[in-house]
Amino acid sequence: MILRSGAAVVCVVLLGTLVPGPAAGGEAPPGAARAAAGPFRMVSVSDRGRPADDHVFGGAVSRDGRLVAFTSGAENLDRRTRGGYPQVFVRDARTGRVRAVGADRRGRLARSAEGVDLSPNGRFVAFSSPDDLVGQDVDGVGDEHADVFVRDLRTGRVRRASTAAGGGMADGASTNPVVADNGDVVFTSAATDLVAGDANAVHDYFLFDWGTRRVRRLATAEIARASVRISGDGAVVAVVTTEVLAGRDSGTLPDLYVLRRRGASGGTWSMPLAQPTGLPTDTGCGWTGLSVSHSGRYLTAGCADGGVASPPVADKPVHLWWVDRRSGMVRLVNRTDDIASEVNAAQVSDDGRRVFFAGQERAWSRTASPARAAQPYEGVFLWERGSVRQLTRGYDAWWDSSGFDAAGDGRTVAFTSLSPAMAGRDADDDVHQALYVRRVGARSR
Repeated sequence: MILRSGAAVVCVVLLGTLVPGPAAGGEAPPGAARAAAGPFRMVSVSDRGRPADDHVFGGAVSRDGRLVAFTSGAENLDRRTRGGYPQVFVRDARTGRVRAVGADRRGRLARSAEGVDLSPNGRFVAFSSPDDLVGQDVDGVGDEHADVFVRDLRTGRVRRASTAAGGGMADGASTNPVVADNGDVVFTSAATDLVAGDANAVHDYFLFDWGTRRVRRLATAEIARASVRISGDGAVVAVVTTEVLAGRDSGTLPDLYVLRRRGASGGTWSMPLAQPTGLPTDTGCGWTGLSVSHSGRYLTAGCADGGVASPPVADKPVHLWWVDRRSGMVRLVNRTDDIASEVNAAQVSDDGRRVFFAGQERAWSRTASPARAAQPYEGVFLWERGSVRQLTRGYDAWWDSSGFDAAGDGRTVAFTSLSPAMAGRDADDDVHQALYVRRVGARSR
């Protein structure tokens, strides 16, 4: 998910598509002002500002931070939702309008939809659903496996990305979509019939080309099942895999690979994170921290091998590396002496100057008391020009790792939290997990 570029005119067109009719007026409901207090703003709310009445998972944000997408079983966000089944929503932060968007081309909602991603320009959404949204299921009653769908919010057109090579239903579930501005989407699938000859019996990464409707297998996802990204312009794909795709890799450990696409099925693979000798990492790369800028020039990835740096640094469970593919420069983002410096999610800005990431607070907080520093609370942080600052306060960010994203313009970070303090509630109150955003000032020059 995962954010790159956009065009304002697309967002203007989109507004009428998302929620027609006048904006809701009247007095703000009780609790709305409290939920919006402080540097964080709850965005998983109804048109009238009421928090979602069920937990929120995942999160994606457009390049300018105006549109946000998320998954929830809430029934107070769109009157068409029912039964507490998960549904995917898009909210316009400027107008406050929100609408369920997991639907077919006629706007009829899927019974359930989840795992949403939003293209940086806000035009396309991608999500998983077991329902038949394209009228191609052979039995007419839907598929027991989840499929990945891409919906054009401007035209209403819906395409199934995970269609079997012979047409119709795939024989395994497909999840974790990431969609580009042109509708191309990458995803993970257990299906064995999306392309001919897929006989490895493990999860794989795939690419669906919106224009040609062709599916391409990228690499095995046996170890890191959610580590696949596509740049906002659709030209670059990044994966973490044990499959040998380029260079002198042995295939023993997962490594970061980048595909510079050429047409629907061509392109060249490279391995941008390696030791100075050109050999792959000694300890491999993990599934956390992978992100790609809009053009694909800048990347982040979590790899334990300190030998990637020059001069080398000690190995750690997760080093978060920033890479400029054009210059070949590699920099360490989460530089700290604390061994508990794991990074659970990250996103680089389009110009490469900022990286938002999430990890354990105790490794970064300069004011934490010894008692609090011993607790595994998660925090959200900003790396800029070689320095790191914490954006969340103690106890604020209790979130799920899929509920994290940052806008391509480097000004907005979004994350999910269960913290009562974030919701403006007392510590003993029960709260639903919600999606929050924080706007960050202009970048330093």
